Amino acid sequence: MTEPAWRMRLRAVSIRLRRLWALLALAEAALIFWSSGRTWNDDLPRLALDWSNFLHFLLYGGLGGLIHLALFREAPPRPALVPLLGATAFGLFDECHQALVPGRDFSVFDLVTDFAGAAFAVVLIDRLLRGGQYRPTWFRILVASLALGLASSFLLPAILPDW
Repeated sequence: MTEPAWRMRLRAVSIRLRRLWALLALAEAALIFWSSGRTWNDDLPRLALDWSNFLHFLLYGGLGGLIHLALFREAPPRPALVPLLGATAFGLFDECHQALVPGRDFSVFDLVTDFAGAAFAVVLIDRLLRGGQYRPTWFRILVASLALGLASSFLLPAILPDW
């Protein structure tokens, strides 16, 4: 039995969109890699809270979300673990890269924040793509990843500055 023409067109659009998400994920990864290779000016004015680490939450949330959108298929369902591990592995690679840049260092807090941001975005996007029905488990994961991102951005570096 042949597939209807509308379904073939829909599949072609879906493939093009997944390619677009993949290209955007690569562009964001390149932007993250470029910015981590720079030595930032410490003479810039500081805010009451240091938001620079929270940017990791946002950037790696975007990266994990874009990877998930690039890999998502209706059936069979793709596990959300793949984009989460991909974004976190890139975060580890990027932290190792930062360790080689003068004036920059490897930060466990950044890596934890990268993971939390990716987890938040991947779970949120996965739930939205699959119908968005409320389930306590994924809601707890969203809240926990947001809390972990905030703690690793603001609270833990203040308590353990040399770690």
